[in-house]
Amino acid sequence: LLSLFYLAGLFIPTDSAIMWFFTQPIFLTFAGGLILAEFWQRKDESGEHIGPAVAPIMGVAGSALFAVHPEHNPFISGIGATLIVGAALIYEVKGRQFRSRTAQFFGDISYSLYLIHAIVFYGVESVMAKLGLLSSPAWLLLAMGVSFAATCLVSWISYKVIELPVGRLARQRTRKSPVIQAAAPSST
Repeated sequence: LLSLFYLAGLFIPTDSAIMWFFTQPIFLTFAGGLILAEFWQRKDESGEHIGPAVAPIMGVAGSALFAVHPEHNPFISGIGATLIVGAALIYEVKGRQFRSRTAQFFGDISYSLYLIHAIVFYGVESVMAKLGLLSSPAWLLLAMGVSFAATCLVSWISYKVIELPVGRLARQRTRKSPVIQAAAPSST
C-alpha cells in the first residue's frame, strides 16, 4: 500500500503539499522497514535459508549506493538504508549479535541519528559548498565523513542530554502512576 503512494506520484499531479508529501520515495523506505520487520518476526522460520554470506553483500551493496549516489536521492538512500539494516538483521537472526562497544554505541544513538541526520548532513554540505570544498570526489568523500562524524556527535549529545533523562523521568512517573499500580499483579 505504501508503495502505491509513491507510484501514484509518478502519474498524478503533486501540486499540493499534501499530495507531494504522500508521494515521496520515503514511503518506499517505510515499506522496506515493514518487510524487514516481517522478516524479523518470522526469524525462526525464514532465517535458516539465508546464508551468512548474504549479509556482507547486502551491507556492501547498501553502502555502495550511498557512495555512488552521494547527492541525496531519497529513493536510492532508502534502498541503501534498507539493505544495510537487512544485513544487520541477518546477523541477529544467525545469532551473531552485535556486542561490541561500537555496535552498542550506534544502538544507543540510533533514534537520535535517525531524527537529525538529514539536518546535520545538510548543514555540513551547505558550509562546505560555501567554502568551495565540494568540487572533487575527494572533497565529497571528506564531506560525507565530516557529516557522519558530526551526526554521530550531535546524536550522542542528544542521547545523553535528552533521551536518557526523559526515559528516566518516564519510568519514574510510570512507577508512581495509580493506573499502573492498580494493573500490576499483587504479590500476595
